[in-house]
Amino acid sequence: MNEKDKQLFLSLPDVVLLALCVYGESRGEPYAGKCGVAHVVINRVKCKTWYGKGIKGVILKPWQFSCFNTNDPNLQKLIDLAHNPPYIDEQYLEIADGCIDGYIPSPVEDATHYHNIHVNPSWKNSMKFIVKIGNHLFYKEET
Repeated sequence: MNEKDKQLFLSLPDVVLLALCVYGESRGEPYAGKCGVAHVVINRVKCKTWYGKGIKGVILKPWQFSCFNTNDPNLQKLIDLAHNPPYIDEQYLEIADGCIDGYIPSPVEDATHYHNIHVNPSWKNSMKFIVKIGNHLFYKEET
């Protein structure tokens, strides 16, 4: 993503950026899968390691959430919504808010990674498998 788009995303409240991430990464997944994606972000924030600092740092770290990659077709949808936050589906905002505030429990335990069942990332063999929800497999980095 270019610097202008990054600054746009950085200007959003955490809850809105997390809602956009959940939308971009798990649109079409069941509710629990959407919550799982949000909790992966929250779990990475809690780890305070290489994942990035805070919700914005974790989400916008290059190559971590594919919907923010320059070549991903979802990026333009996210940019459009970032310019018009009232058009973000309320469900995504409620999930983001509930996961940030802790009143939506994690369906993925303390997972820090996930991938779609149709891809085979090299990193998965070094992770502990947690759960499959919809088309996503969730993992925790072993430390």
